[in-house]
Amino acid sequence: MAPENRNNNFTNSSQISGHQRAQSIKQQAKQTSITTLQPISTIHPIPEIPTSAMSQSLERGSLLKVKQTRQVMEKDEKLLENRIKMLHNEEQKLLKKIDMTRKQAEKILAIKQQNEEHHRQKIMMQMEQDSSIDQFKEQKRQEKEMSKQKFQDYTRSIYEDKRNAYISLKNTRLTGEQQKQQYLQTVIQQNQDRKQQIRQQEFIAKEKLNLHWNSKVERSQLNYLEKLDKQKNVLSEKAKNITKMEEMEAELLKKLQHTQLRHKETFSMLENVMKGQTVGVKTRLTQSVDSRSEMGEVNKQSKTDSSMNNGFQKKKY
Repeated sequence: MAPENRNNNFTNSSQISGHQRAQSIKQQAKQTSITTLQPISTIHPIPEIPTSAMSQSLERGSLLKVKQTRQVMEKDEKLLENRIKMLHNEEQKLLKKIDMTRKQAEKILAIKQQNEEHHRQKIMMQMEQDSSIDQFKEQKRQEKEMSKQKFQDYTRSIYEDKRNAYISLKNTRLTGEQQKQQYLQTVIQQNQDRKQQIRQQEFIAKEKLNLHWNSKVERSQLNYLEKLDKQKNVLSEKAKNITKMEEMEAELLKKLQHTQLRHKETFSMLENVMKGQTVGVKTRLTQSVDSRSEMGEVNKQSKTDSSMNNGFQKKKY
């Protein structure tokens, strides 16, 4: 166990040193980044002078301005040249640092690969040891599983035997119960059949008795209905006769009133005759005589109708 711990410590220390080196390289690369150069703000553009203006300036003696502009441009040119040299130098420094960083990275990668190989070998050894241990564990597990399976088979066989015995006993009980239920059902069915026969016989006897009484009731009802119809017919005939007699009575009253009027007229005519007024006496007398004769005929007709109605009613009764 001691050599393994030493190997672990070595790999861990090598990994830590490689990590620290990578971190230092990154920090150096950050520190040696290119500083951005500000553009020259002192450079002045060359003024564009048209030919006509230039000739006029030459003529006027403006050569001094042109010289001043040239001097400014020469200063800007020198400044740009110095800046270009500085940028070139910075680029060379940066390329050297990049080369150094690449070399350091290659060293770190080689150390890392060595550490990984050592770690892989260690893992392989551990895996071999673990495989032997796993084989032993698997063997023990299989033995345990076999013993467990044997115990389960034994318990299952005992359970199946008990279950089969219980099922056979249950089946015998069920068959006995079914036979008992069948016997009870047959007895119940026989009793129901007997009750049904008795009910049918009672129903037939009741039907016969009902038919006998119904026939008597129907006959009595028919006799009653016949009598009732006869009485209704008699009542209808009497009602008709009463209406006819009421009509005759009304007509006779009208004629009686008319006769009374005629009587008054004849009496007044007699009085007039007694007084000596003979104009129209004959015609009035004839009218009164005719009205009396009509009243006599009406009375005769009413007597004949009443006698006929009385005879018809006697026949009905």
